[in-house]
Amino acid sequence: MKIFRSSSILALCASGFSIVLSTLALLVVTLSSNQLPKYAIPISRTSGGGVSLRDFTGTDDTATANNDAAIVRWLSACSRDGQVPCYAPAGTYRTINSIQSLTSNLAGNPSTLRIKGDGPGQTVFFNDNTAAVPIFDIGSDIYQSSNVILEDFSVRAPRTANVGNVGIKIRNRGGSILRNIQIDGTYVGLDFEKADYAPVLDNMTVSNTKCTGVRFSDDNSANAGDIRSLYIFSAGNVARCFALEIGRGGGMRAHVDIEGSWGGISLTNGNSIILSGDVEGSGPAGNLMFFGSNSGITLSALTLSNSSSTTWSNVSGLNILGVQFYNYSVVLDSSSTAWLGHYSLEGTSTLSCKGLCR
Repeated sequence: MKIFRSSSILALCASGFSIVLSTLALLVVTLSSNQLPKYAIPISRTSGGGVSLRDFTGTDDTATANNDAAIVRWLSACSRDGQVPCYAPAGTYRTINSIQSLTSNLAGNPSTLRIKGDGPGQTVFFNDNTAAVPIFDIGSDIYQSSNVILEDFSVRAPRTANVGNVGIKIRNRGGSILRNIQIDGTYVGLDFEKADYAPVLDNMTVSNTKCTGVRFSDDNSANAGDIRSLYIFSAGNVARCFALEIGRGGGMRAHVDIEGSWGGISLTNGNSIILSGDVEGSGPAGNLMFFGSNSGITLSALTLSNSSSTTWSNVSGLNILGVQFYNYSVVLDSSSTAWLGHYSLEGTSTLSCKGLCR
C-alpha cells in the first residue's frame, strides 16, 4: 500500500486550488467583457436588491434636473424580469415630460414589473407637467396576467393638474400590488382603467387631488380587489368628485379612512362588496352613495360621520353589521332591501327605511 506524506497532500491541494482560481478569474473576465446584457448593472453598483435609478441619473436635484431619459434607460434595464426590481434610492426625481411616454416600452411586457423606493417622502417622483396625461401609465390595451408591484415611494404634482392628469394609471394588469405608496396633488390619484383583476392596496395615501382619489373606472377593474389600508384626504373638492369610486365589481373588500373630501365612497353596479373603516366630513355628496343597481353590499365596522344627509336607492341585500352613524342621516328608499343588524345613531343621526328592512 502506497503512503503519501502530508507535505505531498498539501502541495497537491494547493496546486488544485490554484487551478480553480485561475479558471474563475478567466470566467469573470470573459463575462465582464463580452456577455453583460445591454443595460446590465454590475452587482457592485446595485442597491436595495435591484437596479438603482441613481446609476442612471447621477443626481436627484429637483430644481434643475430632468430625469426623463434616465428613467427610460432604468426601466429598460430592470423591467424585463420581475425578479430584479427597479430600485429608486431616496431623493426627488423630477420629470418634465409625462412618464406615460417613458413607460410605453412596458406595453405588452409579459413579465412582472416591480418598482421600489426607500419609502414615501423619501423617494419622490415629482412631475410639474400639469397636462391631461398620467404621470405613471403602466400596462397596455391587451390584458396581461403578469402583475405590477409598486412600493415605498411618492408621486407628486403641483396641485394645479388638469382633467386627465393621473398620478398612477394601471391598465390590463392582473394582481397588481401597491404598498406604501403616497400620491399628492394630481387631478386623479390612482386609476384602474381596464381589466385589473384582484388588485391589492396596502398602506396607501392619496391627498389633495382635484377630483377622485382612487377610481376603479372599468367594469371589471374592481373584481376581487383587496383594499387593506387606504387613507384619502381632501379629494374632489375642486371638481366635485368622490374620494373612492368603485365601478362594477364583485368580491371586493375595502378598509378605508376618508376625510375632508367632496364625497366619500360611490358604488356603481357593485356586488358582494364589504366596506369598513371611517368616512368623515364629506361634503354635499355625502359619505356613501349608490348608483345603478347594487347588491350584496355589507357595511361592517364602519363609521359614517359629519356629512350631509343622503338617500340610498336600488340597493338589494344591504347588510348593516356594526355601523356607527354620527351626525349623518340616511334614508333607504322603497327600491332598497336591507338587513339591519347592529348599528348606532349618535348626534343628529337618523336611519329611515321605506323599503323592505328587517
